[in-house]
Amino acid sequence: MSVEERLKLVFQETLELDDDVEIHTIDRESFEMWDSLAQMLLVVAIEQEFAIELTTDEVIDLESFDGAVTLVSARTAA
Repeated sequence: MSVEERLKLVFQETLELDDDVEIHTIDRESFEMWDSLAQMLLVVAIEQEFAIELTTDEVIDLESFDGAVTLVSARTAA
């Protein structure tokens, strides 16, 4: 399973998204369910799924699904 596919599952489970939601449109600004608690739950779920630890700056900069894909892909490729 690719990073994007794994992250899609993490986002769907954490944000309780329906399968028909266009995942690439999800961002912190426009998605009401993505509040500060959801942000922390996403961070924990991402860290557990990919066995990484995000830095404070990475947590702050995590603002969209596509941004998460870029971030995790870079971290797991290293």
